[in-house]
Amino acid sequence: MPWTLYKYILRELIKLLALTTVVLVIVMSFAAAVQPMSDGKLSASLLVKFVMFIAPTVLGFALPFAGAFATTLVFIRMASDNEILACSASGISYMRVLAPVVALGLVLTGGMMYLSNYVVPSFHRMAERTLQSNVISALVTQLNQQQAFQFPGEDIVVYADSAVEFAPLPTPDSVLPMTQLVQLKGIVVGETDGDGRILQDTTASNAVLHIYGSSETEDSWGVFELEDAVRNSPATGVMMSSGFFKIGPVKLESPFGDDPAFLSAKDLRKYEREPERSSQIRTRIQGLASAMATESLRKAFVVVKDRAVLHGALDGDRYVLSVPSVEEDGEMLRLSSQIDRPIRVEYFSNGLIEGTPSRSYEADSALVRVRTNALTLEPSIDIVLNDVQVSAVGGGPAIGNPTVRFRQLTWPEFLPADLKERRAAELLAEAGGEEYGASKSVGYAVNLLEKSLIILRRNIVGQRHERAASAVSCSLLLLLGSVLSIRLNGQSPLVVYFWSFLLAIVTLIIINSGLNLAAGSKGSLVVGMSVVWSGNALLLVVLVLSYLKMSRN
Repeated sequence: MPWTLYKYILRELIKLLALTTVVLVIVMSFAAAVQPMSDGKLSASLLVKFVMFIAPTVLGFALPFAGAFATTLVFIRMASDNEILACSASGISYMRVLAPVVALGLVLTGGMMYLSNYVVPSFHRMAERTLQSNVISALVTQLNQQQAFQFPGEDIVVYADSAVEFAPLPTPDSVLPMTQLVQLKGIVVGETDGDGRILQDTTASNAVLHIYGSSETEDSWGVFELEDAVRNSPATGVMMSSGFFKIGPVKLESPFGDDPAFLSAKDLRKYEREPERSSQIRTRIQGLASAMATESLRKAFVVVKDRAVLHGALDGDRYVLSVPSVEEDGEMLRLSSQIDRPIRVEYFSNGLIEGTPSRSYEADSALVRVRTNALTLEPSIDIVLNDVQVSAVGGGPAIGNPTVRFRQLTWPEFLPADLKERRAAELLAEAGGEEYGASKSVGYAVNLLEKSLIILRRNIVGQRHERAASAVSCSLLLLLGSVLSIRLNGQSPLVVYFWSFLLAIVTLIIINSGLNLAAGSKGSLVVGMSVVWSGNALLLVVLVLSYLKMSRN
């Protein structure tokens, strides 16, 4: 064995490979940080920390190109200096000359498999937590600068005179553990509609923002707890006060989430056994639970037409509904009036539902939506009244309003509280039963959940094959770069690298196209897996043909 030659080739390859990889990783890591910085999720002080966490995650993209570049430069120089010719003249075959490249390729393939299955997901999580914690830091900084803060993707706007972060408190009774805590002074929380108009605002001298999260699911939620709060609804002119008031939960969107692309091999096995770990599946489960609760609510309205007693968000708030007619309207319920029987809502603020209500509302139509979330077991009810006449206590003329909204109402006597906590299989079995089988919205939610379960399983299989195919392509590209360099001796290094680079790009595109095909709900999983591996098959064909032509010379 020509060990001296092998050491020489490996030394040159590793030196160039390391240098090229470092440059590519740095460039790609800073490129990945541009979008979070432009979105305000990443401050300049956390840029270096984020780049350090994201750097290992781009190694899988950088290594194939760096390997092809390194082998191209090393073997073009060896060929131009007649070192390859000297090896042939001394009886060393091309196969033996390329042996160090094969060995290095196998090492890189094993390394990439380990990185993609165990190392990269952990660094994705650390980068994600950096961005999520920085959302709260941005909130604190922005509020202390006397600027309002809009939660990304939510209809909540916050203003406060001051904000201070504290260590989280133990929460033994909470569904999720508390991860962060912010003390707020002189706070105003505005709840907006889709166009940014304030529907209602709540003010308090003191408040606390609790951030809850789970290390297993990577979900984060914020809940405001306000002391001596006053809530004002501009649309209705109603102002209410309470010693304690809660707003939320507000979901903090994750940039990575639990996409199978960011899961370790161990986590992929867990998600395969327990699909409820997936945020997409949990969202579908909550959607199905909401649809089933909506159907239960519809049946309850049919039974209790004239005196449905709902609990409000404030302690002691009660809303008594008279519902002449109710029917399904997509994911919601549509309430309708009948001749001489309008939809009527009576509001009582003292916890009692006897005597004269504090305020009453009459409307011709209304929409009802049932919601579920990760932090509360009981579903909440939102009601939107249209063309409303509002009458206050003490009589007087009724005030007309185009729309009146009631949020976060509950009906403990009739709505099941544990639906969203059940496993997907259990919930699907119950949804297909006699109680819910006739509901179109439940059937639609069932189809969405079943489709999401199929997509998750296909995505997990696709990720395993994509990681393996990407790792194998690294060794093939190393070998192809060296073979093309010898075969195209006399050509410019840029020409040789162009072909290596082009084949690397085509291979990655084919692999990712196959992954998208495999992870989708349409098409065959077998076809998707075939496409994933066809990129490596293409490299292998080009490699064999190039080697055969080279060996004839």
